[in-house]
Amino acid sequence: MQLEPAMLDAVRQYFAALTRDITLVLATGEHAKRDELKTFLAQIVATAPRLSLTEAADLASPISFKLLADGTDTGIIFSGIPGGHEFSSLILAILQAGGSALKLDESIQTLIRAVRQPLAFTTYISLSCHNCPDVVQTLNQFALLNPAISSEMIDGGLFQEQIEAKNIQGVPAVYLNG
Repeated sequence: MQLEPAMLDAVRQYFAALTRDITLVLATGEHAKRDELKTFLAQIVATAPRLSLTEAADLASPISFKLLADGTDTGIIFSGIPGGHEFSSLILAILQAGGSALKLDESIQTLIRAVRQPLAFTTYISLSCHNCPDVVQTLNQFALLNPAISSEMIDGGLFQEQIEAKNIQGVPAVYLNG
């Protein structure tokens, strides 16, 4: 997927506000869409000096990547190529991990920070879903607020075997701790 120059210019302007170094860590391995994802991420990383792209073998799928902020795992994972409506989820995750203010009410932030048990959210989405980004973006903010919380977005179109195994009939479909 080739991003439009105007879109990259807009992203470049947003990312000028980053106050932390953000590393996108792409899983190693073989997948038909991995080269497309790597090119997509490289285009985004090229928009700001505080962004970098690296590879590691610690994710479940070769088309998954996670965000690190100043070298620390944020708990945010994207499985698939976050285009379509999920492009904004990726950009907001980078901005918020990079120091921009979260869009959650202070009382909600206080509640989320107080959570002690591990919460691993998995959200199955479709790139054409209008409601999916709201869910993904909220759960990503939860992960940024509390290291006990993680949030993974999974593009159901690229993980059909999981969609069928879980008998998912509509998206967003959110799972907690499996």
